[in-house]
Amino acid sequence: VIPIKNKKDIENIIKKYKIDVLHSQHMKSTVLSSGLKTPLVVTLRDYWPLCYKGTLFNDNKQKNVEKSNYKYNLDCIYHENKTLIKLLSPFAALYMIFRTKKALKALKKATKIICVSNFVKNKISKSIKNHKLIAIPNMIDYNELKKIRPKEFNQKTILFVGKLMPSKGPQLLPEAIKGIKNVQLILIGNGKLKKSLREELNKNN
Repeated sequence: VIPIKNKKDIENIIKKYKIDVLHSQHMKSTVLSSGLKTPLVVTLRDYWPLCYKGTLFNDNKQKNVEKSNYKYNLDCIYHENKTLIKLLSPFAALYMIFRTKKALKALKKATKIICVSNFVKNKISKSIKNHKLIAIPNMIDYNELKKIRPKEFNQKTILFVGKLMPSKGPQLLPEAIKGIKNVQLILIGNGKLKKSLREELNKNN
């Protein structure tokens, strides 16, 4: 593990270890690695080239967007932060637009971009030439899966696995299962919605 601070650090590592290909997975590493002579492959797991949050989802409005803009940034920053940031939100929103554009510009210089799904590929293809994009889903070891024997449930079961955050949508599940007979909801994860979800589900039961 070699810590880096700037492009010069990466250039020195490339030279010292005779690196043939660079691979990045996040915004910071992509920005630092782009524009160099060494080919760059980026694995794109979310939407950081289009949205400073990486989600394209407004938690306040409970709404998806195609691409973030000033109004979207302002609303997100204002409603998701405390007093000081609320006051600075007009300036923070402008900065986030600048940062997102800088990230997208860096990504465009990549040799190849691996998207973890066709959905992500389609989203980013509106901003980046399609020949650079390839969809490769996250790998699954099917031999290991065959060893798993799922527990038998006596009723229909809905399983949610992920962060218990507004952007992941678990807050919609209690309402979604109302009226469905003989169904249980299992949530696996942690986050700021954990307490409120537990209270709501216990109340409904």
